[in-house]
Amino acid sequence: MIALKKSGWLLLLLTLLAACLSACRRPTDEAQVCVAIETIVQAVEAGKISAMVTFSSADFDGNGGEMDRRALGNLFDCLHCAESASAPLRGR
Repeated sequence: MIALKKSGWLLLLLTLLAACLSACRRPTDEAQVCVAIETIVQAVEAGKISAMVTFSSADFDGNGGEMDRRALGNLFDCLHCAESASAPLRGR
């Protein structure tokens, strides 16, 4: 009887441990967003503006359907060019 109780508790403990470990198999959504933001910041600082588009979904549909991934990439390129062109005027 005591052996059955011990094996029952052991089975319960192993089940809970397996459930906890399976819940930890991937980073949280917040951690994934933080990694994506940090990667984007590093890419922008390195001048690789097109890297920003890689974090948008394949079926990105922005601005009420008026902008796709390619248009988003073009927007980022234009903003980067405008920033680069105005930098000497601001003393950077």
